[in-house]
Amino acid sequence: PSWKSLTMQRDLSRELTPSQGVQVKQIYTNIRSDLNELSVMLS
Repeated sequence: PSWKSLTMQRDLSRELTPSQGVQVKQIYTNIRSDLNELSVMLS
């Protein structure tokens, strides 16, 4: 369920320093855009 991932993200952000949080967000964004490009290529 989505609430589980939400609480996980909140726990993660609590443990991370702000700069680490930014890095993690950047990695997520990169992965998401890579996946988007892949799905476009495959379709």
